[in-house]
Amino acid sequence: MEEKKKKNYVIPVIGALIAVVACVAYIVMKFASQQQQLEDKWSEYDDCGWM
Repeated sequence: MEEKKKKNYVIPVIGALIAVVACVAYIVMKFASQQQQLEDKWSEYDDCGWM
């Protein structure tokens, strides 16, 4: 009986961990995409002497 209770808790915990990892990966990819767009936008100003 005790072993069955442990199995019932393992599956939701693994599911929650997968969901958290997926959310973090989505946020990181979104930030990386936004950063790349920002760099592309301002790359034409590299030669003007501001930076």
